[in-house]
Order: sequence, then structure tokens, then C-alpha cells
Amino acid sequence: MMRFATLLVIAIAAAGCSTTCVVRDEPLRISVAPGTEIDAAPIAEALLAHERGVSAEALDVTWKDNAFTAEAVVKGDGERLSLVLLAPQMRLATLTLEKPHRIVWERHRRVPSALEPEYALAEAAFVRLPAKKLSDALGKNFTVEDDGKRRVILHGGREIRTLERREGGELFFVNKPAEYSCRIIPMEALQ
Repeated sequence: MMRFATLLVIAIAAAGCSTTCVVRDEPLRISVAPGTEIDAAPIAEALLAHERGVSAEALDVTWKDNAFTAEAVVKGDGERLSLVLLAPQMRLATLTLEKPHRIVWERHRRVPSALEPEYALAEAAFVRLPAKKLSDALGKNFTVEDDGKRRVILHGGREIRTLERREGGELFFVNKPAEYSCRIIPMEALQ
């Protein structure tokens, strides 16, 4: 009964602010490249355990011929993690992860419905987790190569994600299969 009441409140709140809400007790398996799936639960556990405190970043995203700018705020305490994606004058999405694997995903109607919460979770993990933790969470079918300046995630010898660390803490992330890139600038670097 408690879960139904919670879902009802979330649904009413979401309807009032033009958002769509997804609630899952277990993350779905997701495709990270053609023919390549991952179990999102180990990624969720690793990210939840790793993220402590609050951080904010500016994002410059390019997807095919589209570009947009946003801000991401990440807050974690080991039991709960929230990632809020903001664009000028609106909240685009909020991802909340609670132990053990509960996901609540609220997205603005302008965010494509194909963007499931597990994708946002995986991309955050690919960028934010230390190489060893990421490698352990992905499992033996993936290789994480990281020399401190550049990270490459491989599956079957094929690059599926790259992360370049630049001066001033800036990161440049590329998701080759989805054809998008993201320049990530920590807010401290903007001051």
C-alpha cells in the first residue's frame, strides 16, 4: 500500500509539472553498443558507494547535429544518490538512486523518451568511477584502459566510450555508438 501511495503522489506531481516519472526497484539491462548489453545493477551499486558530497558541472553536449548546454548537480552519501540535469530556466531530469537498486527518474517532456534512467546512470559511472571500480562493475567482458589522461572502455576490442582529461579538470567524454560527445567542466574551474 505504501508503494502505491508513493507512486500516486509522484504521478500527480509529475503530471502537474510536465514531467514523466519512472520508478523501478531493479535497474534494467541496457545496450551500451550494438550487441553489447550490461547489467546496470553493479554499476548502480558502485556509483552509489563511490559518490560522496556534492559536485556541479557545466555540460556542453553534441549529439549528431544538435548541441545544448546544461548543468549537472550530483549529490551522494553512500545510501542515496541524486543527479539533477538543469538547462536554462528548467529542470530537464532528476535521477535518484537508493539502496539497494531503487531508481526514480523524472524527465521533462523535452527529454527523449528513449533516454531511460539506466543510460544516464551508466554514462555517469563511465565518467565518475575510478577505473578499477568501473572495471569490476562492468565485469570480465569489458576492458577499462586508463593512463590518467585518457580512459577507453572496450568490448571485444572495440572502443565503446572514451574519456579525455584536460587541463583545469575539464573532461571530454565520447559515446561512439550513440554518436554524442560531452565536454564536462567542473564548476570550480569556472570561477
